[in-house]
Amino acid sequence: MTHISSDIRADSTKFLDWLLGASGEEVFSAGGWGVCLRGLCGCLGLGGAAGGSGGGGSNVIVPKIQDGRIALPHLAVLTKVLEVGLAKRVGGEGELGVEDRRRPDGLHVSYEAHKLPSRSNVYASLGLFDTLVSVSKEGALWEAEPEDRDSRIRYLTGGAGRGVFDSLILGLGRLKKGGGEMGRAAGKVLVVLEAADREGAAA
Repeated sequence: MTHISSDIRADSTKFLDWLLGASGEEVFSAGGWGVCLRGLCGCLGLGGAAGGSGGGGSNVIVPKIQDGRIALPHLAVLTKVLEVGLAKRVGGEGELGVEDRRRPDGLHVSYEAHKLPSRSNVYASLGLFDTLVSVSKEGALWEAEPEDRDSRIRYLTGGAGRGVFDSLILGLGRLKKGGGEMGRAAGKVLVVLEAADREGAAA
């Protein structure tokens, strides 16, 4: 997604689209969340994608001539990335509801808590493999790679990915104002981002 050739960038998001269909949320394990979003920012011509620090303003570079043939597939994959990465899991690991207490397969009700973990970084809470976000006079700021839905929302709305989030909101807002098919596609992405921002603020 960071290649100098636009044709290769276009093919890269086709592969990402296929990968999301084949593996779903597993694509974002071990740092894949930030990489996907920064790469898509680059494909869409949005500035501030490479920066790792959270907060602060970010510049947006939207080409004067938007080629919908190139940009629309990138927007579609960005929408899919956000929907897969931020979708609520019902009755998933560690989220047993009342209806799950009686398992028809005969397994114990706490089976989900004791089975082998499905995440790559099960000990994220220990901070063993955190990523360096920024260094200041106060010291270094480390942050764990987002491994689940809640941490991905925190990464976007208040963590290391805030610069990417701001770039997306500003750039997509401009595209939406332009109207047409591009504006409608950008509006769909904005709906998902704004919902994540509201949830992150409420947490």
